[in-house]
Amino acid sequence: TMDGMENSLNATGIVAGKVVMENGKGVANASVSLLSGGGLTVSTKTDSLGRYSFNSVPIGESIEISATKQDVSLNGCSVADLIKVQKHILNVEGLGSPFQWIASDVNLSRTISTLDLIQIRKVILGLDQEFKFVPAWIFLPANASFPNAPSPFQGSAALPTLFQIGALAGDRLDVNFTGVKYGDVNNSAN
Repeated sequence: TMDGMENSLNATGIVAGKVVMENGKGVANASVSLLSGGGLTVSTKTDSLGRYSFNSVPIGESIEISATKQDVSLNGCSVADLIKVQKHILNVEGLGSPFQWIASDVNLSRTISTLDLIQIRKVILGLDQEFKFVPAWIFLPANASFPNAPSPFQGSAALPTLFQIGALAGDRLDVNFTGVKYGDVNNSAN
């Protein structure tokens, strides 16, 4: 290096953000993983407000960030969720956001039906300990768009779960995710 000049061959940046539910509540203890085009693989956990940070990420490399969380399926599932899904199925009151649609589709059929109601009810009653077709949580990049909102299932092959950066140019402090707890349509999970 020269006085006042940085060696760009070893330049690194910070990648950070938040993992929150649709209502803005932070998702604590979510595992966030970063994979760079150069083979760097690191993971960290979110704090109690859903914040995370990766330091020393190589500048110029492509980056993929994803999040996961282990949890019991019952967390956040209640009769209130069943009522919201039932009202939607009966066309009494629709689900208001793509995230509520995703949370309702516990059998991954890309539709919301009585089969989803049955699966949620089984978890609430303790007949099943977990949903058979989905993990407890799914995390979507906060900048994900759903052209046919509120339904996220129309016209999309798969839900986006990776936040991708083509080539890291510097610090990125806006790599945020929206967490959806399957079966928790009213965002009451803790």
